Amino acid sequence: MEVFEMPQMEQVKENLLENAKLSIQLGIEDFDLSENDENRKISSIRNSVAGLLLLYKYKLLLESQFEEDKFKYIRKRNSSENMQELPKQTVTVKEIKKNFRMLNLELPDISFLDEIINTRNQIEHFYQINKSDILPLLVKNYYLIEKFYNKYLVELHGRFEEFVTLPIYQRILNNKQIYTDKLRHCRKSFDDVMFPSDEVKNVLFNHQKCPYCRSNLIECQGQDYEHIELICKYCFNDNLDIYDVLELTHKDILDGGDYRYACPECYDMNVINGVCFSCGYELEADRDYELEAYMEYLMSKND
Repeated sequence: MEVFEMPQMEQVKENLLENAKLSIQLGIEDFDLSENDENRKISSIRNSVAGLLLLYKYKLLLESQFEEDKFKYIRKRNSSENMQELPKQTVTVKEIKKNFRMLNLELPDISFLDEIINTRNQIEHFYQINKSDILPLLVKNYYLIEKFYNKYLVELHGRFEEFVTLPIYQRILNNKQIYTDKLRHCRKSFDDVMFPSDEVKNVLFNHQKCPYCRSNLIECQGQDYEHIELICKYCFNDNLDIYDVLELTHKDILDGGDYRYACPECYDMNVINGVCFSCGYELEADRDYELEAYMEYLMSKND
């Protein structure tokens, strides 16, 4: 039975980290070449997500140095492999998240990760490249990569820009700037809309997505809040309204999928993410509004 000695384990770690770096670099290079090549877009997403997941696995490998199994946290769960050998199957995304929780390690921005993985899977399985907003997805993915690297790996391997190489880092920044400029332009289009409150505007900005391509590059057409018209600046679907981009379509409402609830201030059934989109009231997280309403009801009966 072969047992990995320390120099060999160091080589395994080095190879894993090098594969992560190569995937990150290839993801950027593929995106730069993807304007006229759909396959490059798919490869860009595939490589960039692989780079992120390999960094997660590298961190888990660093935490796995047990005598009985030096690959404990990256080996696929319930594996029947020899515990002293390099694993043929490694952890899934679900297992990665579970192992990080078990180790009390933080995976920053899980919602970003879930969105990226779900979109990657759609692209891989259904070739839905035209329904996916590649640039924002890549920006979010590289945001996760850089944030994770700076949290757990920077002290071991130097600054992030040195790890990925400066030319690649500059191209990441360029792509971030393109997306940031587009998003800033979209947000500015809402400047003249009279929202019921700033909280309503913030909820909209933080949660809006095109129902067709999932992009958050949503532009406002007009100034009337009551009849606001929105357009997605990635897939150019128009005639969207606030509820469309907050994942509440007219069909959802008709089919009984309306997730809004009553506002304790104006009593309109229009509270979304703790804010009333009718009057602008922001609910307080530590108040039990149902209990207060019930107590008021009892008091009124006593009167």
